[in-house]
Amino acid sequence: MRNKDRINPFLNQLKKLWLKEPDLRFGQVICLLQNKMNKDDIFYPEDKEWERTINELLKEKNINDIRDYIVDALANYNDPKVIKHNRNNTIRSIDWDNDKNGITLILNNEDQYYFEIEKLYK
Repeated sequence: MRNKDRINPFLNQLKKLWLKEPDLRFGQVICLLQNKMNKDDIFYPEDKEWERTINELLKEKNINDIRDYIVDALANYNDPKVIKHNRNNTIRSIDWDNDKNGITLILNNEDQYYFEIEKLYK
């Protein structure tokens, strides 16, 4: 039988992660972890793998920092097809493409914009 004393420390780390992103629902937190672990099936990973992934995410910037960075980068983006984004047009989600070469920015008004990461960093 597994040691039940492992549960509270694990849940405390999960709590820290969730408090870092309080707007996420529980399922979204689990999906974030699943995506970071690059797993199709979340049934088999051991607790240590989950804990390692949680700790990695705790070290990363939170989504609001990333969102602010992207908003600032978009303000200087030189493509005329792209809106001049401002903080009044709320970002609903930021989705990485499969190769992590670009992002799709989805606004609350359902507009979607794709950006190559290299262009954003210029």
